[in-house]
Amino acid sequence: MRAALARGWSVQTADRYGGPALHWAASSGELRICKLLVAHGAEPAAADRKSGRRALHWAARHGQDGVVAWLLAECAQPVDARTKDGTTPLHLAAWGGHVRTCELLAAHGADARALNRWACGAAHFAALAGSAPACEWLHARGVPLGAANAQGHTALHKAAYGGHRELCAWLQHGPPALDARTADARGQTAAALALKAGFATLARELTLCSGGGR
Repeated sequence: MRAALARGWSVQTADRYGGPALHWAASSGELRICKLLVAHGAEPAAADRKSGRRALHWAARHGQDGVVAWLLAECAQPVDARTKDGTTPLHLAAWGGHVRTCELLAAHGADARALNRWACGAAHFAALAGSAPACEWLHARGVPLGAANAQGHTALHKAAYGGHRELCAWLQHGPPALDARTADARGQTAAALALKAGFATLARELTLCSGGGR
């Protein structure tokens, strides 16, 4: 990197989606490279053209806690920075199942109940990815896993669509006690979404256990 910079390479050089080198270094956890790029003029708040993600979003998505901490403390990046659709770093950390990153963001004041443009919260991201630890962490912080997004999907709908059998069981029979009979805006239950996604066995189980998990 130092050799490239010495030859005149610009830190503003971006990929076809408008993502600069800082985003790549942040997502890979390369803190030394991140610091070098910023020292040569890279802007921590720069967002890519495709989604509006910043370096903080990429670091959080991949659980790169060292970079996340540096961006928050040394680069004064807003902990709840929004992408074009309103997605926050904590949403992406939950999607990646990175509980320690979620805790780090929360310690810096991140809003665990924040919603994006589609009314999706961290629980929707975590459930779609099948991250039981992230869902448990959110539940422990009082985030309602049964809250519906703009499509009427709860965490159970997302987990079912993703084919995450164990998570579905916990969402039904564990502390969240979500009702599998709840339909989304199109009248689809979690079982219907599981079947739609090709998870026939899970769909049958959800249909058989559709008494609300209580």
